[in-house]
Amino acid sequence: MSTLLQSIKQWRVPSKTELREAMRGLTKHEWLLFVGLILALGVATFLLLITINSHFIVKIPAHGGTIRAGIVGTPRFINPVLAISEADKTLTSVVYAGLMHKDKNGILIPNLAATYTVSENGLTYTFTLRDKLTFHDGKPLTADDVVYTITKIQDPLIKSPKRPLFEGIEVSAPDAKTVVFTLKQPFAPFLESATVGILPKHLWENVSADTFALTNLNEQAIGAGAYKINKITNNSEGTPTKYTLRAFTHFALGRAYIKNLAFLVYANERDLTLGFTGKNVDMISNISPEKTATLAKDAYTITHTPLPRIFSLFFNQSQAPLFTDRAVIDAINLAVDKQRIVDEVLLGYGHVANGPIPEMFKDTSTPAQKVDIEAAKNILTKAGYAKDADGILKKGSTRLTFSISTGDAPELRKAAELVKADLESIGMSVELKVYEIGILNQTIIRPREYEALLFGQIVNTPADLYSFWHSGERNDPGLNIALYANTKVDSILENAPKETDQAKAKTLYSSLEQLLTKDAPAVFLYEPDAIYIMQKQINDFTPTASTYQGEQFRNAYKWYVRTDSVWKFFVK
Repeated sequence: MSTLLQSIKQWRVPSKTELREAMRGLTKHEWLLFVGLILALGVATFLLLITINSHFIVKIPAHGGTIRAGIVGTPRFINPVLAISEADKTLTSVVYAGLMHKDKNGILIPNLAATYTVSENGLTYTFTLRDKLTFHDGKPLTADDVVYTITKIQDPLIKSPKRPLFEGIEVSAPDAKTVVFTLKQPFAPFLESATVGILPKHLWENVSADTFALTNLNEQAIGAGAYKINKITNNSEGTPTKYTLRAFTHFALGRAYIKNLAFLVYANERDLTLGFTGKNVDMISNISPEKTATLAKDAYTITHTPLPRIFSLFFNQSQAPLFTDRAVIDAINLAVDKQRIVDEVLLGYGHVANGPIPEMFKDTSTPAQKVDIEAAKNILTKAGYAKDADGILKKGSTRLTFSISTGDAPELRKAAELVKADLESIGMSVELKVYEIGILNQTIIRPREYEALLFGQIVNTPADLYSFWHSGERNDPGLNIALYANTKVDSILENAPKETDQAKAKTLYSSLEQLLTKDAPAVFLYEPDAIYIMQKQINDFTPTASTYQGEQFRNAYKWYVRTDSVWKFFVK
């Protein structure tokens, strides 16, 4: 041991012989102390390395993995020009790409376009495409493909649901990388229209308008989106049951992290739910609150976000003159317990509607109208209504009895039943007329054959309010189902979409809401949420307000299920 100490004092490394001699000279207690010191040094070194590692190592998304999503209904048109159903739109959103893209925060960003400019008068939009854009089949994507797609949307023979967005707009391609849109008048939401997916002209140009909806290109779709269709699995009858998609390496916004994205097709909500609980799919949406409540018991991951849909009770004064009396409308508005509908029908997956504009488009929430049965009764009493022998309120020859028409969807039926109960509690007599949705649309709504109608409106952008409240839309095929007319409202609806100053546009729409609240052509009831249920963690899946539930897949290229650990220095 002394030899070892001498070596240390002389600041030299002991030899192997000196170390062996020192070890032989250790007592049992010295051995235990030595081993303990070595172990302590090892543990301390290990902990130090972990601490250093934790400060310099981060988790980042990694490529790979598979997500299986369940959808209801077989997609018929995986085509941005024709897509109409939820299933159509969901697959179209990942297979195709547009000039612009709406990110997870609802902000519009360039996609196929590298840059864009807007003229000072708001009439000319010029887009410059990115370099080396390609479709899934490897063919170049140029400005000609954009022009072709828009002209197909504008073709009246094709009957595209997007045609109103591009009606009267001229589109041209000065060169292979430049697309110019010329509007007849300013239209502030135009950039949103530019998110429409682009078709490959080289595949579609020989398809006639008559066969546009019939070609198998609507199923074997090829676009430039984040995912390309790799395989379609059919059942014995030839009906697609599964679409397997693969991440597109050359997607303009970057290759998707999740390698495989599969969509399994189910006939209805029941089968979809069974597929989910049987672990055949990892995520589902378009599930009713009732089914969601059942699945919530099994601790699945459930998220929800607002949909721009407002369900209201609309009044048809031409069929039921009693609705010309403002006291009747005010009493109905006070008597209906809207929060109860949200709690008992939506099971909390939604919120009370407080006007014609969805809350997602407002900077601040509108205060909710509180239910007040006694106030409702007092309004009617002051207006001269008194109960007759049957207990129904009556004034002169006007008896407060009317019907509410609605669809046979469980949510609509239950909401109508609650409204009926609330109104009968203040002395009104209400008959419910429940129709199959198709019959309701064709034989009741289109000819305006209803006294009151409990129905919903989908407001994708504030500009859509024109269709629902402008006096020119009162007759079929217009969507003004309240048959409402107000020249001031008409003026706002005509001018607000032209306003490129967002602050001024919001002021106009705020005035619109005040006028509609004052005139009360409807009682606004509730806004439902989109519901998403997942088996496993999907990172960066943060649903935000969407126009349809499958719209969340537009940002599936950002989702990931795998991670890598790297030093911070290597993270861009």
